[in-house]
Amino acid sequence: MNQLLSIALFGFYFILLALVTVPTKAALRPGSVFTDNMVLQRGQRVPVWGTADPKAEIEVQLGETRAKCTADSAGRWMAVLEPLAASIVPRSLEIRGGHDQVEFA
Repeated sequence: MNQLLSIALFGFYFILLALVTVPTKAALRPGSVFTDNMVLQRGQRVPVWGTADPKAEIEVQLGETRAKCTADSAGRWMAVLEPLAASIVPRSLEIRGGHDQVEFA
């Protein structure tokens, strides 16, 4: 009976270990410098970067300005927005990749 219990516990731990080590889908994550109420330099190209699933198509939009890129095999990506004009009107930075979307106001 003890041998049967040992086999059952071994099986339970094996299944638990397999579940813990299953890779999960990487969520779309912008770099930590991107937050609500951020201020961007006018008249300069604006790089926006982060991580996502490898090879994911990423679209970044700020007001009417858009940029697209593809994440590399490690999931890193960078899109560069063209220079922005000065504005007193707040704009939202929207980042989309796959089924994920992140927005900063």
